[in-house]
Parts: sequence; C-alpha cells; structure tokens
Amino acid sequence: MQIKTKTNVLLTAILLSGISSIAVAQTMEEDARFKNEVSVQTNLGHQKHRNIDYGDTSYGLGVKDTLKYGRHGAFVGIQGQRTASDKSTFSNSVREKEYDVKAGYQYEYPMAYGVTVTPRAGLGYKNQILKDREFGDKEEFRRGYAEIGVDGRYMLKDGWAVGAGATYQRDLNNKVKVNDVYDKDPSRGYYAEVTTGVYKDIGQYGKLGVEPYYGQYRNKDADKMRVTDTGVRVKYDF
Repeated sequence: MQIKTKTNVLLTAILLSGISSIAVAQTMEEDARFKNEVSVQTNLGHQKHRNIDYGDTSYGLGVKDTLKYGRHGAFVGIQGQRTASDKSTFSNSVREKEYDVKAGYQYEYPMAYGVTVTPRAGLGYKNQILKDREFGDKEEFRRGYAEIGVDGRYMLKDGWAVGAGATYQRDLNNKVKVNDVYDKDPSRGYYAEVTTGVYKDIGQYGKLGVEPYYGQYRNKDADKMRVTDTGVRVKYDF
C-alpha cells in the first residue's frame, strides 16, 4: 500500500510537471510570435524660439510602426510639425516647419506590480525650416542625432494605465542654411524631453493615450539656439 501511494504521488507530480511545461512552452511560443503595432499621434502645443523671440501655437502629426518579437521591438517613425504665423521682433509672418524621421530598437521589461519599463535607442534626422513669408528670408537647420530613452507604464484596473517617459538626443552632425547659403557648422547640440500620460485599452479597437510633454533643444553656437516645445499628444495604437 505504501509503495502504491508513493507511485501515485510520483505519477501525479510527473503529470503536473508535464502540464506546467506545456503551459510554459505555449506561453513562450505566444510571446515569441511576430506582432506589428502601428501608433498614430497628433499634438497641439506651443513652440518658443528664445534666441529670436519667436513663438506660436504648434500642431503636428506622426506615425510609428513597431515590429515586435516577444519583448524585442524594432521601430521606425516619421513626424511633421508646423506653427501658425505670429509676430516676432523682426517680422509679422514667420512660420516654422519641421520633419523628423527616426528608427531604433526597444525592449519591454515587465516588472512587479503591473509595471513595465521599455528602454530604447536609435538614430534620427530632423529638418527645421524657419521662413519669413513677408521678407522671403529662410533659415534651415538640419541635424542627425543619436537617441536614448525610457518609457514606463503602470497598469490600473479596467484597462487603464498611467505612465511617464524621458528622451535624450545628442547631435551627430548638423548644418545651418541661411537663404540657400550654408553657414558655418554649429556645435553639436542636444534635446531633452519628459512626458507623462494616461492610457486606455479599448479591446479589439486598440489603445488610446493622452500625453502632456515638455522638451527643449539647445545649441550654443547656432545663434545660441534654444527652442522649447510644450503641449499635449493624443496617441492611438492598433
């Protein structure tokens, strides 16, 4: 009887171990599948060029595509932004346009208590054009940069989540072009940004998020260039 009992316990343990192994294998297989996530965002804010006393409402649109394999992800994104004309110290019809393209790698690291941390790194290229439509003057600032950043999410109930993020960009190469003539190369500037956010999982329809942000770019040689961006982004992931 004692031998039979030990045998039953052993068989039960083997069975449970097998079931557990199958469940883990299935989970790993699901996590290792390729997934594609597209994020569309729009922003409304205020941009301020402190070195030339120019600032106005800014608005933009961006798209980011992320190919995920398990916790790993490769992303590429493009974003455009512009300001409305506004009065500055030297003109009444200045308008700023910018285009930003970037690509990189990210890794989702789940932690305890519903927290997920996602560090990321990549390379990008940004083109800013400041044009005076009244006098025809145009200044173009082109910069290639390396970027590192981290995003954090904390899951709440009923599909809600809160989060925060930080981004740092360092120029690798930049050029200043004034009225189709290249100026001397400025020093390598940097850009830093912080965000907070509230997010909602809406099931089969994707995820919706609202992110207040504050960012600042500085370059001491490009006319002591200092540009600040503040506003709110609305994001939709599907």
